[in-house]
Amino acid sequence: MELFAACPVCTLKCEVKTWKLGTFLSVDQQCPHCQFYRHWNSQPFLGSTPAGNIHLSAAVYLSGASFLKIARVFKAMDLQLFQHNTFRRHARSFIEPAVIHHWKTSQDMMLQRLSQENRLIVGGDMRADSPGHSAKFGSYTMMDLNTNTVIDIQLVQSNEVGGSYYMEKDGRNGSYSRTLILDIRSGSGMSSSPFGQRSEDGSTNWSDSEDECKLPLNQFYPYIRCALCCGFFIDATTITECLHTFCKSCIVKHFFHSNRCPTCSIIVHQTQPLYNIRPDRQLQDIVYKMVPFLEELEREQMCKFYRDRGLEVPKAVIVSPPVVLKRQKKDTVPQSVFTIPPELDVSLLLEFVGAEEGINNYKPLERRYVRVSGEATIRHVELFIRRKMELSPTCQVDVVCGDHLLDHYQSLKDIQKAVGEEALQDGLLVLHFGLVLPSQV
Repeated sequence: MELFAACPVCTLKCEVKTWKLGTFLSVDQQCPHCQFYRHWNSQPFLGSTPAGNIHLSAAVYLSGASFLKIARVFKAMDLQLFQHNTFRRHARSFIEPAVIHHWKTSQDMMLQRLSQENRLIVGGDMRADSPGHSAKFGSYTMMDLNTNTVIDIQLVQSNEVGGSYYMEKDGRNGSYSRTLILDIRSGSGMSSSPFGQRSEDGSTNWSDSEDECKLPLNQFYPYIRCALCCGFFIDATTITECLHTFCKSCIVKHFFHSNRCPTCSIIVHQTQPLYNIRPDRQLQDIVYKMVPFLEELEREQMCKFYRDRGLEVPKAVIVSPPVVLKRQKKDTVPQSVFTIPPELDVSLLLEFVGAEEGINNYKPLERRYVRVSGEATIRHVELFIRRKMELSPTCQVDVVCGDHLLDHYQSLKDIQKAVGEEALQDGLLVLHFGLVLPSQV
């Protein structure tokens, strides 16, 4: 605002009035000495809405970012920003209609171009919001396989079609209704992959036929083989964080010494990666149907394994009292099968040094020994102490390591590297904490 503080004519002090609306700034400058007046806007208007506000909303919306996180960044940088309801109003009034208009226009031009083709080969697939039969939404995409161009997108909700099992078929039919209009207009032949074929009389044949293209099994190996053992999936198990699938025994053994996905190296879970794996029975059924005699061979090997060791072969369906089943689980399943990697293993010893006078209502900390991830910060330790000791919000927790008062943002891994062996006691990072009143800090 220093540019508007002095009059450009007489160089004396001016009266400055400002008006803010999100990222928009308006300045009225008036000199009481020479009557100089100037009005300045930081950005133009689109109707009654500042253009910069719409541009920012579009950038957040189209990039897939979270407005709430962007708002926290702006607040930390002391920048002006509009409210979340304004962002939603921009999306409803400007951004979403523009996206839909652009897609419809591009789709009509694309279909008009494809109508000039003599033959159209299309393929489609469904992507759901979760694996298996528990999906609520699904997006079916149909492409022109000659140009790898998306022709149509259908959004399907499971409760509209009778369940997630029928979402792909409904999305496929919706996309085909769009391409059928194109086919009728142009009179061109259309073949589909992998769901059906168009016959010469214009009807669609969804049944299997001898003329369908048959692919060798080895072309499906990337989708039905485990990346760890290079064999076909047995008890297919999917990681919920990245949706990569492996044999159950392979991924469990892998998690003995690592907490990352073998394919993409994403951290599955900081301490217990077995929490984030789920059986994929649908994929396992597909593998058994595609590979002849695989299920029978696996059953024979399992039976031989139990007979060689003098154990009872488990049946497909076991009917037994709940108490017996619980006892068998206790005897056969280990309590913990995961060893935390050394780089994530930070063991803490929390020593309570006392509370300031005036702080009385708190419980003693029963769990002094805690093992956490090295990525945890002092803020996490403070929250743990507050919860266990049932501290009031007016009470402040100061955490000290050696002679250093620790800040909330410091991670335990960095603290352990900085203090070295001085603050360690039998391999434990010793943190002393006390309770003080905020007014006396």
